Amino acid sequence: MPSASRSRVSATPTSIVTGAAIPTDAATVELEIALLRGLLRARCVGSAKDAVMLGTHHYVSHTVARPVTVDELWAHLRTLYDPDQLDALVRH
Repeated sequence: MPSASRSRVSATPTSIVTGAAIPTDAATVELEIALLRGLLRARCVGSAKDAVMLGTHHYVSHTVARPVTVDELWAHLRTLYDPDQLDALVRH
């Protein structure tokens, strides 16, 4: 019989970048899936990152069942990775 004192893995996922809790409600999961699918087409780094994000926003806003802003997409990306750090790598 397993010991009752075994440590358990947290049920709340956290960002590997910020350590903040990541919401797991259905709307957030739907947004993340649409965002990642939109990013498969292009990457949001370098001089064209804002234009690429507009295209990604167009795709996501037609995929999810609620209004989404570009700022919301950037904020969500920042929970997944550091876009500014990637931008710095592209410039060098």
